[in-house]
Amino acid sequence: MVILALLWHSPSAAAPQIHCGAEREPPPVFTVQARAPIRALAFGDFGEGNEPQRRTAAAMVAYHGGHPFDFGITLGDNFYPSGISSLDDPRWKSQFEDLYGPMGIKFYATLGNHDYYDISSPTTEISYSKSSPDWRLESPYYTFVAGPVQFFAIDTVCLSQTQLDWLTKELAASRAHWKLVYGHYPIYSATEEDPALIEKLLPVLERGGVDVYLSGHHHNLQVLRSDGHLHFWVSGGGGAHLHPLHWGYERTVYKKEANGFTVLEADDHHLTARFIGTRGDELYRDSIDR
Repeated sequence: MVILALLWHSPSAAAPQIHCGAEREPPPVFTVQARAPIRALAFGDFGEGNEPQRRTAAAMVAYHGGHPFDFGITLGDNFYPSGISSLDDPRWKSQFEDLYGPMGIKFYATLGNHDYYDISSPTTEISYSKSSPDWRLESPYYTFVAGPVQFFAIDTVCLSQTQLDWLTKELAASRAHWKLVYGHYPIYSATEEDPALIEKLLPVLERGGVDVYLSGHHHNLQVLRSDGHLHFWVSGGGGAHLHPLHWGYERTVYKKEANGFTVLEADDHHLTARFIGTRGDELYRDSIDR
């Protein structure tokens, strides 16, 4: 089954056409070992190889030294400007392993629109999982459990009905205390809303009892007003050039046009996001209590 992405999601100008290719069968739900409470690192939009990426990565490594992460997740746009087409590309070392490898944790990645601009990049990023000690991307979408949280990694760039049906089924089957879905494109954002995801993805998340939808794509940090049970966090400050924010956006709880990353912490009573800046300072904290 071949699906073609018809919409370009960006606050910038036109971009290359995205070819989604054939569907892949996601692996069965798996377990990631983590301490209690769990602590995970989350960030997107980072693979430029520039000084902001290096500075943000150094802040992650420093934070990990005092508050160790159990694992990390990426929110897409892992490599700019057009993904990465070869397992031998030196950017695997210079833009990923050298920067994030010192933490010694595994990263459960997702794909962004820039990862699709080279038609071979998604396959390359998936294949790299077979040889890397820390990069994990067996399929464009998958799910795993860590402590009290079930994470659902989705491919918002190529969001097919097959994937939506899979997500609906997996959410219904989950018995986790917290459900967190993460992908590249935001649903709500003070940079730009996504009408297609509001129509297609949002109802699935609401019916599935999801607690948090975490995304990147917009190069800033945001907390958006929740829809009842469902909270929205944007963490796209991993190193790419920053995107502006609309100051009058009605859903805004917190927003900052800055590089940085998100620390996720969870136990049976709290699910917390801490936005950390490039100097290691806590910029904002949002917590869901139960």
